[in-house]
Amino acid sequence: MHTYAIMEKLDILSDGFFKITFPYAAIYKLLNNNYIFECGKKIDANRRRQFYSITPEGRKYLNTAKKEFIEYQAAAEKIINNSDNIKKRGT
Repeated sequence: MHTYAIMEKLDILSDGFFKITFPYAAIYKLLNNNYIFECGKKIDANRRRQFYSITPEGRKYLNTAKKEFIEYQAAAEKIINNSDNIKKRGT
């Protein structure tokens, strides 16, 4: 995907929750860590588009990040679900 397509996809998949207006810092970080690579360039309607693809290292990182997020989400849900059982201060 090219950068604008990535931004659109995140917006759609998150029902508008993730709106990234300047994704280049994230793109550069992913490139520098060898999680993605530039797989092509194209000029379309006088706009230069760079296309990126995920690397095997990037796929491993994604899988690790997914696992960590699920664990974090489960822990946060435990806190939220048990918050009614916490004694209020002074009672």
